[in-house]
Amino acid sequence: MGRPFALELYGGRRAFLQLLREQLRHHAGALAAYRRIDAAAVRRLVFICKGNICRSAYAAELARRQGLVVDSAGLEGDPGTPADPKARACATRFGLSLDAHRAQALDDFEWREGDLLVAFEPAHAQRLASWAAARQGVQVTLLGCWMRPWPWPYLHDPYGLSPAYFDACFTRIAAGLAGLRRQLGEGPHG
Repeated sequence: MGRPFALELYGGRRAFLQLLREQLRHHAGALAAYRRIDAAAVRRLVFICKGNICRSAYAAELARRQGLVVDSAGLEGDPGTPADPKARACATRFGLSLDAHRAQALDDFEWREGDLLVAFEPAHAQRLASWAAARQGVQVTLLGCWMRPWPWPYLHDPYGLSPAYFDACFTRIAAGLAGLRRQLGEGPHG
């Protein structure tokens, strides 16, 4: 696999190998807990990535555009930081605007009962599961596990990568959101 191919489709060779590892774990059932959600209890989708300036910012805006009740935060978010310029450019190519987005840190986030925390990487989901365990009525899922026909449990962070990888990542986010919406039925509408 050539470097440009790996970079543009997967975010790099290491990201590709991480995806393969996580797909194996998914097929072995190690990530099954992230597909067991009580859809009737979900009142809000909360998209969470590392910095809340790329993946979660885009996913939240896409879901909001679809009429869902959403929010977003970052595990290491710097509150008030705007969306990454490449993320804003990619969102524009996909017909959305991230201009109004400002990052939130998970530590400062106001959770609600009925929140479904939506992660993009299994390591993040694991951290969120520990965080959610201390909060009643909060569930955790992995967005890529809802993609069809093939799950994509690891959606590599596009920060600092090419516009082509941003496009690939945001396309996968849209596919994961479509699958999650099917699971939720009508979902949390505002």
